[in-house]
Amino acid sequence: MLKRWQASLYRRYENVEREAYEKPTPYIYLLILLLIGLFSQAFFHNYNIVYLAMFFTFSIAISSYYFGRVNIKDIDFTLEKTRLYADTTNSLNFKVSAKNISYNIYLSDREDKEITFLDDVDKTIFSSLSLYCEKRGVQKLEAYKLLSKFPLPQQVFYKLKKFDDILVYPKPQGISLEKFLSLNYSISGDLDDFKNIKEFQTSDKIANIHWPLYASKNKLYVKEYNFNEENFELVFDYNSCAKDKESKLSQLCLWALECEKTKKDFIINMPNTRLDSTKMSIDEILKHLSTY
Repeated sequence: MLKRWQASLYRRYENVEREAYEKPTPYIYLLILLLIGLFSQAFFHNYNIVYLAMFFTFSIAISSYYFGRVNIKDIDFTLEKTRLYADTTNSLNFKVSAKNISYNIYLSDREDKEITFLDDVDKTIFSSLSLYCEKRGVQKLEAYKLLSKFPLPQQVFYKLKKFDDILVYPKPQGISLEKFLSLNYSISGDLDDFKNIKEFQTSDKIANIHWPLYASKNKLYVKEYNFNEENFELVFDYNSCAKDKESKLSQLCLWALECEKTKKDFIINMPNTRLDSTKMSIDEILKHLSTY
């Protein structure tokens, strides 16, 4: 009976267009018992001071309800543009803004777990939650809440917001771009001028070993060359970059991100299409990889 009365008195609306919602906390029962006790004392003993205490307590509770809704009414939060990757714990970034200062604000998931305390929000602040994405592709993002217990804790006021589906990119991993270029001189242009000498690594070509230096120091060194990039064209091939499908997409994702960082143009030859960074943005290329 009590649960039915509670559900009728405090309905948890799921319509996101409402300004704010409210739900009770255990302190509401303490408030109700206090009011009942004061009313009993005033009714049976007719003490004026008890009447005053009862109405004072009641007015404080009603005022708390009003100020609590006003506190969270003009606050809003949006999801910042963030790249999310599969099999990775990502940071989900939120932008929280308020027209006026709002007090005691929390950011939480739909079930009030993993609450991040934002303290008092004045104008705009940024916060984040950890999000683990198991697989690549389009995924449904759960609803998130802004919570407020201001000014009294007998009620929690909150705003519930549902976001659009998110796109999770393949996990960027595999051979680095630098190592790929060292293993594939031919795609980097023609060898030009002699540049330097460095210690031999397993990824270096045997043809570039400096044999006279090896004879004198009994240690392997290789010759480095500058590359003539006049006809430079960086091309990655889906079929030959790795063994299985997910490894291939992860490898291509890593190279695309490294090319973006180093400002290199590139082409990815997919089985049925050609992804050209001069004609497409990096996000468009990553989207193709994530939904392939």
